[in-house]
Amino acid sequence: MPGSDSWWDRQDDFEGEAESFVLASGISEPPVDLMHWCRDEDFIRVREVDLRGECDGLLRFKHGRFHLFYDSDPYKRRFNFAHEVAHYLMEEHAKAIADGGGQHASQAGFISDKQMEREADWFATGLLMPGFLFEPRCPDPNFRDIIKVAEAFDVSLTAAALRTTRFTQIRTALVSSSAESIKWCWCSEGMVFSGVFRARKGNPPPRRSKTAEVLGNPEKFTPEPTEGGKCFASEWFEVKREDPVLWEEVFPMPEFSRALTLLTFFED
Repeated sequence: MPGSDSWWDRQDDFEGEAESFVLASGISEPPVDLMHWCRDEDFIRVREVDLRGECDGLLRFKHGRFHLFYDSDPYKRRFNFAHEVAHYLMEEHAKAIADGGGQHASQAGFISDKQMEREADWFATGLLMPGFLFEPRCPDPNFRDIIKVAEAFDVSLTAAALRTTRFTQIRTALVSSSAESIKWCWCSEGMVFSGVFRARKGNPPPRRSKTAEVLGNPEKFTPEPTEGGKCFASEWFEVKREDPVLWEEVFPMPEFSRALTLLTFFED
């Protein structure tokens, strides 16, 4: 992880900039209408297309006008769209694209380590789920409530769960895993302050966990919340101090051969 003065630590800046656009638009209820910034008079035209997996979106500058193309993937089409709108609204990005060949192909959804892509991902998150709209609606970290919020904001379950982890006051973490390895993890501020941090990425999910069971027997599970019971934090994370008991809840995602796991401090 880069040092504390790196661009990785400017997440709040980019999300805050995006939220200022939403505030200025007068939008006061979810879902946020991304077309607000894509009218003809804004010198941009939008098309939803099948980009055949080559990229998640394109922003092209031609004859003094931007042309925005975003992939129609049913799971992440809104985020793909928001990511391209981010490139357009961020002045430095738009200028770089217009002056640097006139076209930019995107990888959206926090899968790229490129600075420009990560900045646009953060900005897109702030557009779709601005803090002033999300925080008052932030659910407790359980999948049934997160699903309702995802529907209200018209975003994916993953996006809403990540935002919940960001704003919740409950000590919790969200983990994405395949059968072979833990892919990524986001911990709430309270979780980190409690000494639980840095999931054991690259390792498989704990052998006795419900997550491992779900991923090992995908035909048995449908995409709906599954309770996993209690576990120790050290089974999933590096732990600085005591080894607290966590509660595991899993959401199978068979179409991606993945599972999302919520791990929350267990309170008697």
